[in-house]
Amino acid sequence: MEYITTRAFGLTIGFLLPGLAGLFALSKWIPKLQEIFQALINKPWNLGLFFLIMLGSLIIGLQISIIRWLLFEQWWLKSQKIESAEFSGMSDENRLIAFRASVDEHYRYHQFYGGIFVVIPILFIGWWQHPLPNLTDTSKAFIVVLFLCILIITFYAAKDAYIKTIERGKSILSGG
Repeated sequence: MEYITTRAFGLTIGFLLPGLAGLFALSKWIPKLQEIFQALINKPWNLGLFFLIMLGSLIIGLQISIIRWLLFEQWWLKSQKIESAEFSGMSDENRLIAFRASVDEHYRYHQFYGGIFVVIPILFIGWWQHPLPNLTDTSKAFIVVLFLCILIITFYAAKDAYIKTIERGKSILSGG
């Protein structure tokens, strides 16, 4: 049971939450989507609407995952990988369990941080085109700096989580 709970949590932070953030970011671009979010917040509980948003979040999360994979795993960190031959160590059941735990403890966080890294520019540009009313130039400048800081921190968190996944995975697969 604990494995199922851990796995569900990992998949939630790896795909569903970045997807929900992505769907919210897209609502800055798509007025109808913004209306759907407003309806979820302002109207009485609607299970169908909630299910629709969760399903949309999952779809968007999977698409964000493709972009994250391209940026981090295929471009910026392409030298950091586990070679196919190293996976032969997974034939040992204890190593397989340890490897899965490493994925749940590190790779899922990489998926989350990397997914949010993809979403932040979409949200920022959407906000920039439709800023909150009555913002001073100082407030706008502060928000721009805040977005940039969050983007940089999120990049390094995604990078660190991915590198830890690879390092621990290699150690586990080699018997360490």
